[in-house]
Amino acid sequence: MNNFQTLCELLLTRVPRLHLWAASCFNESAPAGWQVEYLTRPLRSPPTVVREVEQDDRITRDSYVLPYRERGVPDHTDGPPVTRLYHRGQGHSGLLPVDCVTCGREVASFLHSLRVGVTGRSTTISTTLTSTSGGTTPPCLQWRDVLVLYWHDVTDQSGVVTGLQEAGIPVRVMQDDDIEDVVTARNDVVWVASGYRVRGLERKVIVCLDNRDYGLFTFPRLEHMSRCTSQLVIVSLKLVE
Repeated sequence: MNNFQTLCELLLTRVPRLHLWAASCFNESAPAGWQVEYLTRPLRSPPTVVREVEQDDRITRDSYVLPYRERGVPDHTDGPPVTRLYHRGQGHSGLLPVDCVTCGREVASFLHSLRVGVTGRSTTISTTLTSTSGGTTPPCLQWRDVLVLYWHDVTDQSGVVTGLQEAGIPVRVMQDDDIEDVVTARNDVVWVASGYRVRGLERKVIVCLDNRDYGLFTFPRLEHMSRCTSQLVIVSLKLVE
């Protein structure tokens, strides 16, 4: 953030009357003298997802991020229950869910249960759209509505990717030159990406893969789970006691 403040100062020396707007999730990042507004109403994600995100240590312990306040509008639904899968038991392999073919298959099974990619079938988490005839048509979930996130880099050889592929999921691992395709969802595929590559990007279905370095998502809640606008799936190392 010091680099950002330095950038702003240098810009103002070159363009003195520059009007500059910036956003950050951290509440003490604004350069000196800036007008600051705090936007803390959770309008993007359903309450089920908000309750997961707000457990991040940077909100509850460190106060780097301000806590959510009341939404201010009615919650017509609590949202789909968070689905929890666990990297344990027979058939699971590798240290982490990202290394495990069986975890990939279990994620695929859940996605199939949502009827993702099934033409002509609606799901309970789809948004009703107004058709050109004046009626309403519940759209199907598509593969492009799903994003699988991990904290570090993922490769085509990662076990979870293999498991998804074996289950018939059209999946691609994001590379640097894929960013435009991922943002626009041009191709109807499930993208698997490192969380730091897609900060700010949202999808209806977010699958979060646990990472031993962070326990049970102590930190990546803020980066990963907040990307979810409907159905959140968490693949953990073990059942929380």
